[in-house]
Amino acid sequence: MLEEAVADFESAAKHENKRLSLTGWGRPQTTALQFVVYQPWEALVDCYVQLSAPERTFSAMERYRDPILLRMAERFVPSLAAQVAPAEAFELRQRYEQAAACVSALRRQLELTFVRTDLSPEARQQTIAQLTKELDEAQFAYVQARSSILAAKFVAQPLADRSSQQTLWEELRKLRAEENPLLLEYFVGEENSYLLAVPPDGKPITTELTISEEHAKVLALRPGKLGRRELFKVVQKPEDGLLSQLQQASSEDHIGNLAPKLGVLFEVLIPEELRLQILSGQIRQLVIVPHGPLQLLPFEALVVDRALPIRFLVDMGVSIFYSPSVKLMLAIHQRKEPGEAELAKQPVLLVGDCQFQPAAATELRELPLLSPSAAHVRAGARWAALPYASFALEWLASVLRERGAQRVAWLRRELATERNVRGNVAGRRFIHFATRAFAEDRWRNLFGAIVLTPGARKDDPRDDGYLTLAEITELPLSFCDLVALSVYSTNTEPEHQGEGCQSLVYGFLLAGARRMLGSNWMVPDESTVRLISVFADYLAQQIKAGQCPNYARALSQAKSWMRT
Repeated sequence: MLEEAVADFESAAKHENKRLSLTGWGRPQTTALQFVVYQPWEALVDCYVQLSAPERTFSAMERYRDPILLRMAERFVPSLAAQVAPAEAFELRQRYEQAAACVSALRRQLELTFVRTDLSPEARQQTIAQLTKELDEAQFAYVQARSSILAAKFVAQPLADRSSQQTLWEELRKLRAEENPLLLEYFVGEENSYLLAVPPDGKPITTELTISEEHAKVLALRPGKLGRRELFKVVQKPEDGLLSQLQQASSEDHIGNLAPKLGVLFEVLIPEELRLQILSGQIRQLVIVPHGPLQLLPFEALVVDRALPIRFLVDMGVSIFYSPSVKLMLAIHQRKEPGEAELAKQPVLLVGDCQFQPAAATELRELPLLSPSAAHVRAGARWAALPYASFALEWLASVLRERGAQRVAWLRRELATERNVRGNVAGRRFIHFATRAFAEDRWRNLFGAIVLTPGARKDDPRDDGYLTLAEITELPLSFCDLVALSVYSTNTEPEHQGEGCQSLVYGFLLAGARRMLGSNWMVPDESTVRLISVFADYLAQQIKAGQCPNYARALSQAKSWMRT
């Protein structure tokens, strides 16, 4: 009976994934549709865990990831001209470009309206309300135009089936043979949550995440099964969730107040036998594939010993890196190495110290935020320069040069424009941004962006000073080993069921970068400069010594240095 149920759920899940793969990334999506798509995958994972079939559990967890994103990451995106007639391709592109130009122009008008002094408060508020409405409509048109292009590209080319249990499992084994980490892949369902763990000895462990009575008291939950609602309450709930409290923590003592919950989460999320291996030093590297509310949880902050002085997972010398999907990680790992002809003459590119829109001379009247679309626009009218941006770039360049990396290129101040970034990233092995950024909780963060210096024509959507997530995915980063973002909140954005946290970090991965370094929330400029510089120093030491750079290990060492 269980196998028959599995067959039915497989058929339903396959049908839903096929339907979604033709609609394009950034499509409007209702809560009801999310639940319909999510239900068969949760049931499949539950069945495979009951069958004690780790390979099939792993396959179901992976196949639930958004097919559009996987297709883009695997570089199966055909050209538009190869899929449709020239007239139709021209019409689709023209519609897309017009929608992008409209969004850019309205965003600029809103910025200027916020700092206008020739309008009364009432007139200004009315103008902002009208422009905000028009911006919402323009963004919807942009999303529809983008979705039409993606659907036209993909409809004639079905998503390659890389979900074969045997193939995917074997690919993972090959990668693990090279890296030998502990893999922790999570699946958070509405009622149940699961962990697939593959330790260094290669014997997979599948387990359901539950809460004991003792743990329930600390987390203020009911004992029993751990589902999405429970994890959201503990991790992401505004004001009193762990993420919110960690962001507001101003001292070690403040973080220490969270130790009981962080300690319980360590015990809930990682089985005891694996915790013992971590604490004993047998495991030195973790690959974490989070899901649901866990996607923004910094596992480094989990408490491994609550006795004073409190010890966190970051203190154990374990290097950690995260991936939205094992498939994505494998696809990136298998990309070919560039030849000398494909590399830029200067492998390092530093971008930052941007010149933002100047603030108004007079104090702005506090106006209510009329819609999420206006959030970054209002901030854009008053972007303040980052005090340590120039220092960060100079320090980083000096560190790299001291370690033998003489060929460093710069894009700073008036040169740090979108157009210049787009024209200078190809062939770089290491790219660093030191500027501002923002995420948007609408349209799957397509309009979230890295803020750069506006170009000469601020009405040009490809040079308006906002390198959006949609534009990031189109950058030529196929040979880039690492993009580091000394930018606020680059790895954050509300999570969508089945599609993960579509952050700016994720956009760079889709563009071809093998690795990303970002932040989950706002961090002090000075601390960021120190961390990035020490991280780059450790990397440069490895490269100068002729070693293959271990990025996760260098970041772990930099974090340990910051805590000493």
